[in-house]
Amino acid sequence: MTITHPFEPSTATPRFVGPKARPGMLAVLTDADRRQLEGHLRGCEPVKVPFLSKVLDHKIRFSASSDGSMTDDVVTGGSRVIYAIAGGPVKSGQLCHATKKQANSGVIPVASLLGVTLIGMQVGQRAPLLQEDGTIVSLSVLGVTRAA
Repeated sequence: MTITHPFEPSTATPRFVGPKARPGMLAVLTDADRRQLEGHLRGCEPVKVPFLSKVLDHKIRFSASSDGSMTDDVVTGGSRVIYAIAGGPVKSGQLCHATKKQANSGVIPVASLLGVTLIGMQVGQRAPLLQEDGTIVSLSVLGVTRAA
């Protein structure tokens, strides 16, 4: 039995099946979201949120690019997402690139471990969520509504 790191792409069946997904790709990003993630990575302060720069870099490197046509079930910047962490209670929030607010205010900063994990995921998809203390839990996307 081979054990792989939870953030490394697998050679097995792709985890994401959507527009322009390639084997090993974890998500599909719009060009605008990819540019925003690159900006977050450049401005990332590893002392404030350990691991964030690594997770941002991983999302950018191992995500496919959209050709402009995204399905409505993909989490993008500005969308409202319904999710569950580790099988816990259902939560929701609006994913925002430009915010300093915390997730408990109903806003999920993309430049957070939760936000960067959510962006590009598809409804029904599960992914490992790295927590600030270094533990890893399961994150499930249950629904998404695009901003009008």
